[in-house]
Amino acid sequence: MRYSFKANDADGKYPDADLTYVNGTLYGTTPFGGAHGVGSVFKVTTSGTESVLYSFASGSDGAYPEASLTNVHGTLYGTTHKGGAHNRGTVYSLSGF
Repeated sequence: MRYSFKANDADGKYPDADLTYVNGTLYGTTPFGGAHGVGSVFKVTTSGTESVLYSFASGSDGAYPEASLTNVHGTLYGTTHKGGAHNRGTVYSLSGF
């Protein structure tokens, strides 16, 4: 299985963190790219089909996710490098993916 991120950056760019495996699907983050240019959370199947689950928007939303995701009972948790109330990063969660 291989997936190459697109040149238009819409699906993110420069994935660096480890992937998290949940029920046959791999989940990860990109610190750049996505709809707003400050990172995304994506999923990719083992056959190579990718989709963006979330694009960060900076500000209180957070920006530049750089760490691996952690799965806790079907909710993914992660951190961002910037953003949040003091621009020092955020802890976020995604569910229903």
